Amino acid sequence: MKKFLYLIFFSLLFSMNAYAEIVLRCEVNEFSNDFPMNQRFTLEINLEEKKLYIEDMVHNIEIISDRAIVSDERHGQKIKLDRYDGYFYFDYDPGQTKIDGYCKKFEKLF
Repeated sequence: MKKFLYLIFFSLLFSMNAYAEIVLRCEVNEFSNDFPMNQRFTLEINLEEKKLYIEDMVHNIEIISDRAIVSDERHGQKIKLDRYDGYFYFDYDPGQTKIDGYCKKFEKLF
């Protein structure tokens, strides 16, 4: 019985770390000076540290709800990501440039 409890404890411990970091591959819908149409980029989300990484920029996550993840405004942009359909929305210099698109879960092939 003791071994069984240890097994359950360690499986729960390791399963929580498996979902701490999520890697998404995103594609831009509309043209802008910063991101041409159909350009792909990688978006990494670390829920444990509440950080969002896009290219070389790091954002702190303000809101983690059942429906959306929203970052703070940093580097002149605020990022909102829908957790159900993968729709993302960047607001560069609020009121100036808006970029949107969709993300899919991304995993290494090898």
